[in-house]
Amino acid sequence: MRRIIASVLGLMGVGLMLMPSASLAAEFVKPADDSGNVVLSTTETHKNLYTAGGNVTINSETKGDLYVGGGVITVDGAIEQDAVVAGGTVFINSKIGGDVRVAGGTVTINADIAGDVVAAGGTLILSERAKIGGDLVIAGGTVTVSAPVAGTVWATGGQITLDSAVNGAVTVKAARMVTFGPKANVMGSVSVTSEQEPLVRDGAKVGNINYTKSLERTTAGQVARVLVVGSLVWVLASILTALVFAWFAPRRVEHFVAAVQHKFWVNAAIGLAALVVTPIVIIGLFFLLVGYQLALLLLVSYIFALSVAWVLAILWTGAQVYRLARKQTAVSMGWQVAVVGGLVFTLVRFIPVAGALACFVILMASFGGLLVQAKHNLVERHGDEK
Repeated sequence: MRRIIASVLGLMGVGLMLMPSASLAAEFVKPADDSGNVVLSTTETHKNLYTAGGNVTINSETKGDLYVGGGVITVDGAIEQDAVVAGGTVFINSKIGGDVRVAGGTVTINADIAGDVVAAGGTLILSERAKIGGDLVIAGGTVTVSAPVAGTVWATGGQITLDSAVNGAVTVKAARMVTFGPKANVMGSVSVTSEQEPLVRDGAKVGNINYTKSLERTTAGQVARVLVVGSLVWVLASILTALVFAWFAPRRVEHFVAAVQHKFWVNAAIGLAALVVTPIVIIGLFFLLVGYQLALLLLVSYIFALSVAWVLAILWTGAQVYRLARKQTAVSMGWQVAVVGGLVFTLVRFIPVAGALACFVILMASFGGLLVQAKHNLVERHGDEK
């Protein structure tokens, strides 16, 4: 079974390596220098673009889809089809020809979106300059929708303001207040669940509101305790697994850490591509009568690879921290690296936005590096068999 999974992982890696020359014509763009930033000019045109960096500015036109991750992301170039964006601060200022999937600490959309929008984050703003051609699904701490929506709206969060025309139904669940601004014009039904009754400003055109008062937060402490206990168990399990890797395969892990560090952003882009593309392939195979067995195998391999990548990300983090602390260029893999990596990776993950983003990028780099290594192993094994 392990050999089969390894072969599938290798095929995933080969597939991702061949993607730029395949029919998908995907392009991977990494930072041009040590700054870790990516800037694409208006003179460029890309096809199915995958990129990641500290600060990412996309002024170029993208034919096909866009997949991007980073600290501060600004999309000023037109996207022909779909866009998948994850970052600390995100600005979408140019037209998207398909759907948008976006997550970030602060997300601002100032452009026309032809399809649906699924957005999540701390502060979410759909300005008056935007227009949503499909449905809107949005979740965040503070949500402001000033853009007209052609379809339905489903929103959840802390404080939600709707101040635009909506052709379909509106369903809102808020922890605090729901406000319908003076420019709100809802054609469909309206359902609101919140602690306070919704506020309808003068000028708003909203029909009968089906209002449900949300329950008091009596279970908040219980939920917090469950999360804390679950996090502790997860941390201990991660450290234990990292220790096993460090003890039984120290040389392999050291080689892997060095390989990921050597081409960090390339590996991160490959990992992000695999994270997004593989589920799509799995779903497609499930629809084929002769492909469901391969889909199940690919699904098992996908979950297995992500689990291993998580442990390797912990070891990579521990190695970097240990190297900086000891001022060494190379670090021997041992229990100290596993423990330090597990603690640091967990603590950083709880830093709002920036910490979670940093851990996600490290995980993607480890995932990509794992696939690249699996691809190399598969090619070498095939060569030996010949």
